[in-house]
Amino acid sequence: MPGTRNNQKVNEEVVDLDALFASRTLKPTPVKVGGRIYRIRTDLTPQEVTDFLALIRTGHDVEAFTVLVGTTAERTALYKALRLRQSGEDTVELPVSPKAKAISEAIDKLPRLHQAAASAGLMRASKALADFAASDEDLEARFSDSQAKPGESKAS
Repeated sequence: MPGTRNNQKVNEEVVDLDALFASRTLKPTPVKVGGRIYRIRTDLTPQEVTDFLALIRTGHDVEAFTVLVGTTAERTALYKALRLRQSGEDTVELPVSPKAKAISEAIDKLPRLHQAAASAGLMRASKALADFAASDEDLEARFSDSQAKPGESKAS
């Protein structure tokens, strides 16, 4: 309200952000992939979300997974290399986390539909990337057209 001083009682319901923050946890979400449990970060910054999406879209899955499961030092090295690449140093190699590499290797062994579902599941587990993840229904629809049913051929 214009002219209302802070801490003055008003006849409006107050949005309690303190309670909202207390109810939202930023603890990593445990996810099991390839028989191992990984902790997916849920405290991504807007820049980290942007970096993750850019890496995924350009086929750098392991590097993107480093954003989700890498240690602070591994992520810092990745972000430094990304900034160098953005400034024109194309020969800079992007470092990866061993955990991210293990996740990627486990996912690569799966059928294509399951690979997409696993990547979407990791994005949903991060919470910050949930809005960008395909739903299970979308994935099923996208891949059902490209998969032949038993006894059918995809050739026309």
